[in-house]
Amino acid sequence: MLNSVLLYLEGEHQAEAVIRLGVSLAKRSKARVRGVTLVDTRSNDHALQIESAAYASMVNANHTMAELRQNRVRSDLTQACLKAGVNFDVRKFSGNPMQVLPQESRYHDLVVTAGFVSGDNLGLTSVDLIDLIERGVHPLLVLHPAQRALERVLLVYDGSEATGRAIRSYFNLGILGNAEHRLLVIADNEDQALVSLREMTEYCGARCQSLETGYVVGKVRRVLPSYAEKWQADLVVLGSGKGNRFFRRLFGDDFLRFMQKSTRGVLTFV
Repeated sequence: MLNSVLLYLEGEHQAEAVIRLGVSLAKRSKARVRGVTLVDTRSNDHALQIESAAYASMVNANHTMAELRQNRVRSDLTQACLKAGVNFDVRKFSGNPMQVLPQESRYHDLVVTAGFVSGDNLGLTSVDLIDLIERGVHPLLVLHPAQRALERVLLVYDGSEATGRAIRSYFNLGILGNAEHRLLVIADNEDQALVSLREMTEYCGARCQSLETGYVVGKVRRVLPSYAEKWQADLVVLGSGKGNRFFRRLFGDDFLRFMQKSTRGVLTFV
């Protein structure tokens, strides 16, 4: 059950989808919203290593502009929450998001942010997002900045405990009960896929109004990106597993490219 949502807000372009969809989820679940803005100071450390007054001045100017943009973002969130009748508060930080967000996420049922768009320096990079997952920020909902709705949800199951737990956790949140769902089973061979499909279909079918099913033989990192695009999923539900850097090993460069090129949202659980 969703009781508290953390919205990580950056520039206006990234924050629009986070505010719109995050507040909508909170209103539907009668959950509380906390908005967080953060001036990323990681460039300060780099500036200290460069003996250049011009570079230091540029870094300071960028931070000033970030604060101005985030003032507008905080105002947008305030107006959206008041209009929706959602209980909320807003906090602002200055620091390293890899340290601040794991700390803040401990007190919320869901973290929502916007993802990286290939070719543009917009928001957290895909490497940052994977780092956050590995640092315990989960469940983490990563939206594309241009995302308008979450109406088609792709549930990914490869027979592992991690992906099974992710699907169970997703339904326990109860955030998108009216969406169209498709269960995608990915396995090494057809016999294994059919067994997993039968078992997980029974579980999912009892918990959502609309469920399609399908299976693919192959590796998750190879088949998932193209399948998600083909089915036009608005959201892909993934299990990131436990253990040392499991998520990065599982998806590697293929998943980074998926995060950079896809216009789909991703919801991850550990």
